[in-house]
Amino acid sequence: MTSVKIDGSAIRRLREENELTQLYLATVVGVTTDTISRWENNKYPAIKLENAEKLAEALGVELEDIQEKEKQIKRPEHESEKHDKQQAESESVAPKDNIITAKRKLFLLAGTLLLIALIGGGVLFWQKTKVPVVWAKRTVPTHTAPGLPFPVIIRLSADGSTNIPILLRETITGEAVARGITSDRGKNSQDFGANPRWIGRLVDGQAAFLYMVHPGKDLVVGEVLNITGDCISGKTKKNTAGIAGPGSVTITLFHWADTDKDHVITDHEILNAYELYSSLGNVEVDFHDLEMLWLAGGYRWDEQTKVLVPIPKGTSPQGE
Repeated sequence: MTSVKIDGSAIRRLREENELTQLYLATVVGVTTDTISRWENNKYPAIKLENAEKLAEALGVELEDIQEKEKQIKRPEHESEKHDKQQAESESVAPKDNIITAKRKLFLLAGTLLLIALIGGGVLFWQKTKVPVVWAKRTVPTHTAPGLPFPVIIRLSADGSTNIPILLRETITGEAVARGITSDRGKNSQDFGANPRWIGRLVDGQAAFLYMVHPGKDLVVGEVLNITGDCISGKTKKNTAGIAGPGSVTITLFHWADTDKDHVITDHEILNAYELYSSLGNVEVDFHDLEMLWLAGGYRWDEQTKVLVPIPKGTSPQGE
């Protein structure tokens, strides 16, 4: 496995200059904060090339900027003087015309190399400093019932197949809390309170963040929950933009997937729920309760238990 020698002090300096935390670097590279600390303190003189490249990308520099510099061997002064004297004697015996021709060729070569370096440097600088445009759009139901959790998904895309770090910050106004979910049938993984947060990376210019909002059971019909947020992207140059899409959810006595509010979950509505709230094709929301209402044919609001209960299709819902 290929490994490279790293300069821990350079890594620490670049991280502090960019105002980055060890947690941020650990998340982007895919290691622990303890590993980042050991790298910065030169506990590991060499690391895997793959980790070194990710670390350099997270710091917004080239790989060689964090590599250990080779020590140059200084030639003894007397040898240097002897070498210069020999070179001077060699040049003095050459014809004057040959010296002038050689200088002209040298100046021409230097000028050509300088022009190439300027053009190449300009292209690299433009590529390095260009900040990819990232779009973030929120999808959220228009309504829900008191105490009935509903999903929120934020889909991200960039102009190109870029793999840059992303930070999402959301704020929920109203009596509700947010919880992260995993791919294991929607089980809770993290409590966010009223401020969902997510840090990750775009993969080929795409990413998605999915979480559940749990409204309070004491909310009354007509109250509104509001969700706002922004997206921070980039490496050394950070770009902050608001998250587009709806952000208001009204409290009703209907299921959030019942888009036409007729107390019936149709085939179209349950398929639409699966399509809208699946992260990159992987279903992560627990749709079990929704499936029970769909299979029953109808549902109603039970005022005593404060939940939606299934009823046979065609039965008149009570407690509206």
